[in-house]
Formats: sequence, structure tokens, C-alpha cells
Amino acid sequence: MKYVASLVIPIYNEASTLDNLFNKLKKTFCDNDIKFIIINDGSNDGSKDWLQNNIKKKFTENNYELINLDKNYGK
Repeated sequence: MKYVASLVIPIYNEASTLDNLFNKLKKTFCDNDIKFIIINDGSNDGSKDWLQNNIKKKFTENNYELINLDKNYGK
């Protein structure tokens, strides 16, 4: 599939907001050929588990990539 854009979504300790975030992203970009690149930056609040268990329910496997980093590389 050819994408018109990629959207990079950094995640760090956002477990409580992920469901709402991805519902809004899906609704906002439903008619666009967007590749979602989700980067979990070493979250320790359950975000990694949520992403691994739920992201497939939000998007098709062809339009997202999930990257889980072992530690936080932010400031």
C-alpha cells in the first residue's frame, strides 16, 4: 500500500489515555492512507502492555508499526 503520510506518535506513560487517543486518531484519519508509527519510549505504567494487546484492534497490521524501546530516551 502506498501511504500519503506517516504519523509518528511518541508514547511515554500514557496508559490511561491510549484508548481515547487511538479512537480519535482512527476517526480523524479514517479516510486517509496514513502509516502510524507508534514509539513506546520505555513506559513503565502499563502502556507497553496496552499497546501490545490493543493496537491490533484499532488499526490494520498494514497501516501501523509499533516500536517498543526498553528504556526512556527522552529528556
